[in-house]
Amino acid sequence: MIATTTALQALEDSQAQYKLVSSQLEAVAAALQDAPIGTEQHMSLASRAMQLKTQIKQLESQIDQLKDEAKTERSEEHTSELQSPYVIS
Repeated sequence: MIATTTALQALEDSQAQYKLVSSQLEAVAAALQDAPIGTEQHMSLASRAMQLKTQIKQLESQIDQLKDEAKTERSEEHTSELQSPYVIS
């Protein structure tokens, strides 16, 4: 159960980080629309948007991996409970 709790906590943390980065990207995208094309401000915002998009892709991959880990750990835990000679209530 401890391993599953750890995996679930890591998953929740990654999902919270994903939401934060997504909201940052939305703010940057809105500012980018208002920045005159070719200006330093526009280039800086475009660069920041690319960094945030990369971070989002990494978080998506991490979240998928953590979901798989949580499922695997829960499945293993459930299997050991089924194999136990004792009644678990």
